[in-house]
Amino acid sequence: MKPETLSLTLAEDKAILKGIRQIVIQRQAGTCLASYRQYPDCGSRRTSKGYHDLSLRTVFGCLKVKSPRLLRHCEYRPHAVKTFSPLAAPLPEHTTPELLFLETKWASLRSYGMTTQLLEDVVPVGDPLNAFTIRTHVLDTAERLERELDEEQNCFIVRIPTMWMVDSSAM
Repeated sequence: MKPETLSLTLAEDKAILKGIRQIVIQRQAGTCLASYRQYPDCGSRRTSKGYHDLSLRTVFGCLKVKSPRLLRHCEYRPHAVKTFSPLAAPLPEHTTPELLFLETKWASLRSYGMTTQLLEDVVPVGDPLNAFTIRTHVLDTAERLERELDEEQNCFIVRIPTMWMVDSSAM
């Protein structure tokens, strides 16, 4: 036995973790989809209009989740939008919160390019990262947090008129 043949390589570790993550996410998606299988009004089973792959970015790389397109309403209740993807609502950013957290935290401390390199070096992300994507995720996260603050955000700005006045004699 040699140290370099002991255990698994980093690439093998990444592949195993990505495979496990794929199974777990697909099962979680199946559980989520179970609640959409019936129409809420009449209780009859929804009709599927096919499937598409939903890309989900994780710390372990980009995974594909099989997502059905379901009829929005019973045939008896016509509606302008005929189908919807039930997984689109719980996964609007197509990125897991743990990856968003790492991107946002490290991008607040370093440039987007350095954050990209750090993520690729430290975590087992299988797919190449892009500094522009990380920048977009940071901005989206900041906007979401500001929306969650709602009207409370005004209390963070202290407005004392004497503090805002400029002493013209000092100029």
